[in-house]
Amino acid sequence: MRNLAMNPLQIEYFLSVARTKSVAQSARELFVSAPAISKQLAALERDLDVTLLTRSHSGMTLTPAGQEYYDFFAKTFTELNAIKQRYVAKQTATLNFSLGIFKDWPLYDRLHKLEQRLKQIFPRLTLTIQPLSVSELVAGLTQQRLDMILCMPNRLLAPQQATLTETKLCTIQKMLVYANYLLGSAHKNVTVADFAQQTWFSIANPSQQAALADDALICEHYGLDPKIVSTANLDATLAMVAMGKGVTILDKWSVYRYFPELSGIPLAFNREVCLFAPQATDDSLQHTIALILKDIF
Repeated sequence: MRNLAMNPLQIEYFLSVARTKSVAQSARELFVSAPAISKQLAALERDLDVTLLTRSHSGMTLTPAGQEYYDFFAKTFTELNAIKQRYVAKQTATLNFSLGIFKDWPLYDRLHKLEQRLKQIFPRLTLTIQPLSVSELVAGLTQQRLDMILCMPNRLLAPQQATLTETKLCTIQKMLVYANYLLGSAHKNVTVADFAQQTWFSIANPSQQAALADDALICEHYGLDPKIVSTANLDATLAMVAMGKGVTILDKWSVYRYFPELSGIPLAFNREVCLFAPQATDDSLQHTIALILKDIF
């Protein structure tokens, strides 16, 4: 069997002449010479070993074989152009994606890695990071102001979780945070037990009772029964701790690490960090983000 040597140009000229029924008309539409079109048509017929077009009083008309090839090429070229247009649109479209993160986690080095890797796949991507409280993250996601959120599972998410997808990324260790000078210079190897007589500050939030219960559970684990006081927010808590008025329990990723006067003791407690997205959304970008974040974290 002869190897086919036809090329897309031959097929384009054939489809055009079959439609216009005129080599001259096709030449004007395609901005080429009529002899160039005739040459390519002859080469296509020679390659297929069949007559595709004949001259008649009404112009160029398809032979029965030509009609069959026309139907095949027209359908194939239509599908090919549709695929091409989809990929061109994907490469040139501007993508806007909004990711909400828990505001007390300064994870911008990891988010920078996320953005750089995403731009290799989606060159025209604009990634917006929004640091928010848990309640604001939940509201932003359910009201479609955010595409995905990065936070810990929380009782605020419970009513919405049936409509969300949840991707576990990692666990984060809890830390007992204290001022470096709180115990004086006598203590070289500080332990959790050294803070038995200190006030323990617990950050108030919409899940305040759960936060207090979690902190009490940690104290119980270490055999402690300190005074636990609720504070308004993280800033108020850090101010109290930095002034040496007590200690608090924060995530290892918390902003306390940026205060040189504060230190942390790792605790035997962790909590999950998850990525949440609307369950009904089947989005390749969201899927890619989830895969990259799992790798980064």
